[in-house]
Amino acid sequence: MRRPRTVRTCCLPRAWTRTTRSRSCSASASTSPTAVRRRATAVRRRATAWPARRSRQARTSPDALSGSRRAVTGISIRRPRPHELDAFVRCVEAGFAVRLTPGKHEELVTDLDSERTLAAFDGLELVGTLAGYPAELTVPGPVVTAVLSLAEVSVLPTHRRRGVLTTLLDAALRAGRGRGDQLAVLASSEGGIYGRFGFASATSHQRFVVERARACLRDRLGARPAGRIALLELSEALEALPLVFDAARRQRPGELGRSAAYWEQLLVAPEEATTAPVRFVAAYEQDGLLDGYAIYSVVTDPETGSGGSVRRAVELEECCTTSDAAYVTLFSYLLGLDLTSRLRTRERPVDEPLRHMLEDPRALQTTELGDGLWIRVLDVVGALGTRRDAADGKVGFELVDEFCPWNAGRYVLEVETGTARVASTSTEVDLVLDAAALAACYLGGTSPVTLRTAGAVVEHVAGAAQQLERLLAWPPEPFCSTT
Repeated sequence: MRRPRTVRTCCLPRAWTRTTRSRSCSASASTSPTAVRRRATAVRRRATAWPARRSRQARTSPDALSGSRRAVTGISIRRPRPHELDAFVRCVEAGFAVRLTPGKHEELVTDLDSERTLAAFDGLELVGTLAGYPAELTVPGPVVTAVLSLAEVSVLPTHRRRGVLTTLLDAALRAGRGRGDQLAVLASSEGGIYGRFGFASATSHQRFVVERARACLRDRLGARPAGRIALLELSEALEALPLVFDAARRQRPGELGRSAAYWEQLLVAPEEATTAPVRFVAAYEQDGLLDGYAIYSVVTDPETGSGGSVRRAVELEECCTTSDAAYVTLFSYLLGLDLTSRLRTRERPVDEPLRHMLEDPRALQTTELGDGLWIRVLDVVGALGTRRDAADGKVGFELVDEFCPWNAGRYVLEVETGTARVASTSTEVDLVLDAAALAACYLGGTSPVTLRTAGAVVEHVAGAAQQLERLLAWPPEPFCSTT
């Protein structure tokens, strides 16, 4: 349904990152939940149009990015020229050991952002790739802020362990800082790649299975939800769902904005996927407003029943809601589908409420816990000043940052009525942490106290890690659903 995961596993799918350039990064009256829900239910307005990327590639000289501190002998970093884009795609294919279809090849080339795409050259040979795109990320507040997302990060197998990746990232992060980017984000296929560059996983996810026979719902306090479930046609879903998601993603740290191309991949099976299961879209509507949806399929369960009988399972691709009533009603619907024996999910938040809705919480079995979005702080003062904080207080810290040395130094974080002020200082500090530790804590999902135990935070003043946790923690748990 989406672009091949094998190509995207150590970088963000392009669909994560194609954002509307004119869209404001802060919430406004037009994006209030009520306004969004009314537009979604009506499904008369067209989904947001995404501007075409500039087709002309920047003709930058090979020496334009030679200011990198980590230049590798014989390797130059620059923006690829139009006639080099086929070689760019071939490098991506070789780096991930895949072969793209002609359509995917063309799509990748078309989507490249000429201002943020870099390539590494050994003489005339293109040996490394990195694509950057503007994106929107929700941070604690909640606040929606612009970030740099990195994708298509690859190195030819013939040039591994030569510093090509290090040089590419150094050039990309320095260029991002020069453009005013406060954060960089990516997804990683291997947990050991990006930590040395100051990235850290800032969101987590789980996958779980619920046995339908044991999934009795507890009696709910208060009034029963008054809405109803309706099945949407594809044309309705393509217009309604992006509006509901956009309202929901602005409330949870870690969520990214989506493009129209992403929704088409999510809802429309590619022509070559002739055996793909049919997807259904169930929507929750109350008082003429759309408050949530679930995208699911009914598939053959790989685990057979008693006596070798074939079982069927509901496979939940995504469930997104903007109200408690929508959440409860949609999961009740999914657990009540006839001719199925279990519910299986893709990535879900680790603070999933469903377990607490069940009379037998053990009916829900977590099958996977994993990391999600990796982030990197490029501007300490700007990034910490953009997000809101849960408690008032003050803490001084020293940041160790060898890869982005402009960040290294001592700072004071002071919060008053939820607003943070960050300033450099020459005074003694309360704790020391590195760039990866700061990234892990930034969205509120990782405790500085936990990192202190792990040796990634060193206290100079007892209780300083707990104080930093009080300032940075923010409900709900950070989560990124756009995979």
